[in-house]
Amino acid sequence: MKTVKISIDPENPASLPEGRVDFNRLDATNEQDIAAQQHIDETNAMTDAAKVVIEHCDSQIRNMQPY
Repeated sequence: MKTVKISIDPENPASLPEGRVDFNRLDATNEQDIAAQQHIDETNAMTDAAKVVIEHCDSQIRNMQPY
């Protein structure tokens, strides 16, 4: 899905654009599709967490003083 930037006025609810839904695609989505996407999302989350830990450990090692 592409990202679309919008500008809204919090004082004017009419400035909120109406959402768009691809009903054919939505209707074609089944439980297997959802489970597959959940697996991908969980895998990506674990990968992201691992990258953060590695970056943190690398920075700690770089900041260590030699004996």
